[in-house]
Amino acid sequence: MEGQLNLDHPLPLVGGTAADNLAGKRTYQYYNDHVVSDGVAWALLSGQAHIAWAVNNGCIPVGVEYKVTRSEANVIYEIDGRPAMEVVKDYLTEAEIEDWGRVVLTFPFGFKVPGYMQDYDEYIISGMLGGKDDTTGSVTIPTEAPEGTSIWLTRRDSEKIAKGVERVAEEIKAQLGDNPARLVFQFDCAARGNAILREQQKLQLLEMLRQRVGSEVPWLGLYTFGEIAPVREHHHFHNYTVVLTVIY
Repeated sequence: MEGQLNLDHPLPLVGGTAADNLAGKRTYQYYNDHVVSDGVAWALLSGQAHIAWAVNNGCIPVGVEYKVTRSEANVIYEIDGRPAMEVVKDYLTEAEIEDWGRVVLTFPFGFKVPGYMQDYDEYIISGMLGGKDDTTGSVTIPTEAPEGTSIWLTRRDSEKIAKGVERVAEEIKAQLGDNPARLVFQFDCAARGNAILREQQKLQLLEMLRQRVGSEVPWLGLYTFGEIAPVREHHHFHNYTVVLTVIY
């Protein structure tokens, strides 16, 4: 999209991939009177307005640094010369190994951020959403994982989620300055919903955001299976994050 638009300035692309309440079966996209699957719906906003955005994940590493030693596109076959699933299982109990859906929700991979993102976080998070192959011992993630890439197993952490939401609010306020927010879009990972946070916790975090960004501002959003947002004007696909976008 960036290449086809051929603009002389960065255009922030923000949003998320469709989710289905963690069922993992089928998602739907809507455009006017059309309903499709395996599609994308998008809108271009233009005019006399400005956009502020912030993104933050809520995951911490649970192990040491590894290297991807065999991969093809977004399929990771080997980590440190071992089948990827063997490395993942080192960190799981027998009960967790039997409940792969819970593993996907709880233990994503973390990849070292590029230099221009050092003040964002230590890791870009990518979950094993594409499933596993018990025959080859491979796992599939949404983004490419070139051989030689540093990789960590991480887990979601409720304390870091809460602190991350506070950081998002601070970043948005800094971008707004004295300008009032006019419209807010929130794209939040589905795995940050009831899978880890109680209803009261979610409402408290949302209320904190609303109070700091604008309690009377229209607020729209959805839970996603992946989040899209730039960091330092470089676009990235994220997992297990919140993306807050404000029009002002």
